Order: sequence, then structure tokens, then C-alpha cells
Amino acid sequence: MGRRGFTLVELMIVIAIMGTLLAIATLNWNEMQTKAAIESQIKTLHADLMEVRLQALYSKTARCVTISSQEYKAYASTDTSATPVATRKLRYPIVWNGAGTKLTFDAQGLTSNERSMCILPTNDTTVVNSAAVDSIVVSPARINLGWRNGGDCESANIDQK
Repeated sequence: MGRRGFTLVELMIVIAIMGTLLAIATLNWNEMQTKAAIESQIKTLHADLMEVRLQALYSKTARCVTISSQEYKAYASTDTSATPVATRKLRYPIVWNGAGTKLTFDAQGLTSNERSMCILPTNDTTVVNSAAVDSIVVSPARINLGWRNGGDCESANIDQK
């Protein structure tokens, strides 16, 4: 007897397999979107800090950046009461290691001390995200990207790239 088509059981099994694969793909897609957003934010912040540092070096005038948990502002001098040159909103909060939220570059493009900042999308220091880079370490002469491997946002807990 030559019958054509699929049985109801075969169709139900295929639909169940497709549903399972779709659920897994959705979870991975959301994680990938979060990872890409974290990497984009930290790389944009790194590029902007490097630009302010280079502007201080080339213009031979001190400049500063203030970074809060939701935005950062770049200034053409150390006077933060003036209008900022650039302001950017942050999607994920930034956590500083160190006192204050002001980062000053002197006329040579150097800072006074080492500080680190990390993106914590869940506001939990025990959670390590899957982004390749999620931190910045600012030393007196360098600004390095890094990945926080757990613990607080200290330079000792960040693998610098």
C-alpha cells in the first residue's frame, strides 16, 4: 500500500524539535546582544578617553572627564562647571575603583594615579559576563582595555589586553 505524507506523530516530533532549537537560539541571541552592547560601550568610552588624553597632549592644556554611572562628559579644561565638549549616555552602569568620578589629564596627557572602571550589567560583582572586554584600567601613562575575571573592579582582577 503506497501512502503519501507524514503521520501526526512525525509532525509533532518535528515541531517539538523546532521549538526546542528556537528556544535555545533565542537565549543565545539575547546573550550575544548583551555581550555586543557591553563591548561597544567600553570601546567607545576607551576611544573617547584616548581622544581627550591626546587633545590635552597636543593642545598642552589640562582636560578632564567626569564619569557617573549613567553618563560621561568631556571638558576642554579642568573646570567642570563649564559646558562640556561632549556628553554620552551609558546603557550599562560604570563602576569606578577609586575616589571620585573625575579623571584629569595634565598638559602632557598624564593622569595622577591608577584607576579602573568596569561595566556591571547586573550590578553584581560576582557575575562575570561573556564580553571579551568590559573594563578599562587608567594608569598615569596608559589607558588599557581589559576583562574583569571576577571580584571587585580592581586592576588586580582585570586581565588587561
